[in-house]
Amino acid sequence: MITRPSRWPDHEPGAAGRRRACQRGCRAYGGALVTFVFMFESASVLDGLNDEQRAAAAHPAGPLLVLAGAGTGKTRTLVARAAWLCEQGIPASRILLLTFTRRAADDMLSRATACARPANGRSAGGRITGGTFHAIAHRIIRQHAESFSLPPEFTVIDPSDMSDLLDTRRAEHGLAGPQRRGPRAAVCADIYTRCVNTQQTVAEVVRGGYPWCTEYTGQLSELFRGYVEHKRSHGLVDFDDLLLMWRAALADPAAGPVLRGMFDAVLVDEYQDVNAVQADIVRLLVPGQAGGAAAGQRGTTAVLGAGACAARRARGRGGPRPGALP
Repeated sequence: MITRPSRWPDHEPGAAGRRRACQRGCRAYGGALVTFVFMFESASVLDGLNDEQRAAAAHPAGPLLVLAGAGTGKTRTLVARAAWLCEQGIPASRILLLTFTRRAADDMLSRATACARPANGRSAGGRITGGTFHAIAHRIIRQHAESFSLPPEFTVIDPSDMSDLLDTRRAEHGLAGPQRRGPRAAVCADIYTRCVNTQQTVAEVVRGGYPWCTEYTGQLSELFRGYVEHKRSHGLVDFDDLLLMWRAALADPAAGPVLRGMFDAVLVDEYQDVNAVQADIVRLLVPGQAGGAAAGQRGTTAVLGAGACAARRARGRGGPRPGALP
């Protein structure tokens, strides 16, 4: 609607009056006062979603496991879920978004922050917390290093550093030399990480995935034992340690409730329950979540991608169990 009065108000003549009128949302145009009034209804955070995406984004309290293939809008649905939770009154800072790559985490966080709107015009309550499993674990452990028996200046080593450390110790454990050619450092690192992530012994991992290394099972066990001792004595933490420590803290009777109390909702993109440690972390973040509506808004929303769905089918696990994350 546009109104154009014939003259300025008597009590606000001239330029000063025009300035004050403009501050109230009006514009001076051609010597007259023009007032623009825009009336519109804000778009819903669920607009643009199909029925299944909308049902997931607006799921009531309690756990939800979504199986979705490539190109089905998994991340978009989780972003809408985060925005919907903010509209229900959950402060943004009490929503945790977890994913598996840094690039995906950055993209999801930026989209969720842009979409999130607080309820009833209230403050958004900070920013949504999010990142990769390893990044969130690192943040927590760095803040409480002494509680994890680590020096405040502990060093995080990446997978290439881990391979280098294992490589320097292979010979002393009979895995390298002119007379014998054992598994290379990269293979040793893969076996170690799989042992951690699947909670299996070296013998089980070698037998199931690296049968050509069977004769080196004993040496590998000794190599890994020495590697762990070296890390502890030098204040080193690898990516696997980050997850192990976070899980241990969540399971601790004293620390667990404090860490869980930081968040009311946990959203996981590309959830991969083939990784036992990460699956435990997700469960421990919101324990007893089968309580459904009785748990209020607390709950975990996990989305499995095509790869994880295929892995579940290969293990005969099929679809999700109602009321709890499997």
